[in-house]
Amino acid sequence: MAVPTPTIRAATLRDVDALAALFIKQTSDDGFHDIFFPGKGRYPRDYRAWVRHYMRDAVLRPYSALFVAESRREGDAAAELVGFVAWAFYPTSGAWGGEPDEAPRPKGLPWIAKDSCFEVVRRRAYKTLDAVRDRLFPNRAIDAAALQRWGRAARAMAETWFVGDDAVNWFCPDLFVDARYDAAPEEDEKGVSASPSLRSAFVRWAVDRTQVDGVPVFMLGLVNEKEIYEAEGFEVKGEFKFGENTIVAMRHEV
Repeated sequence: MAVPTPTIRAATLRDVDALAALFIKQTSDDGFHDIFFPGKGRYPRDYRAWVRHYMRDAVLRPYSALFVAESRREGDAAAELVGFVAWAFYPTSGAWGGEPDEAPRPKGLPWIAKDSCFEVVRRRAYKTLDAVRDRLFPNRAIDAAALQRWGRAARAMAETWFVGDDAVNWFCPDLFVDARYDAAPEEDEKGVSASPSLRSAFVRWAVDRTQVDGVPVFMLGLVNEKEIYEAEGFEVKGEFKFGENTIVAMRHEV
């Protein structure tokens, strides 16, 4: 049976529970995220709490656009969240080689800055509350050292590839699609698909932005995902090992 065509929209804090549920479902056996969450089986509540806070921060992060895809079958009372993608505009600080206030900004997206007084204070409040909670009740599901190693690996990748003309770019921290919506749509009698796959639709948003902002798009993925993104016009820039996994860094030209 054909699945309904999903509707894509910007995420809100009301989506956090559904985002966390999809994240947990999609990473349950991918062979990569287990590195960071060795205690998720013994402490599922701790694991879910960490993922909820991660998704909350992704919604609130400045200069980051988080989109969700919803599908509603006939007769369903509520829509089902079947995918999400985060696109971050890098950099928004002095790391690009100039003064922070001079860093380039994406064009025509005033809402992406999330720099109102309320939004700034809210992020700071969450950060403070999270720090207190983590000190009083350390999360038993995560491997903090592994998360720190990943952070160092990601920074090293950025220092290697986000240089020169690539110092400013759109970057994808997260992209997850329910398997039912990840295949390309069925072709019509002329061999033409009526619409792109959900993953392709997520990627095309940033690829289209390259023409608006004049900057490239970068993605990280497992090596077995390489061909998926090469079909979208990405070129592999390099790769690195993390644990037993090979991570590829891919770039889409302007």
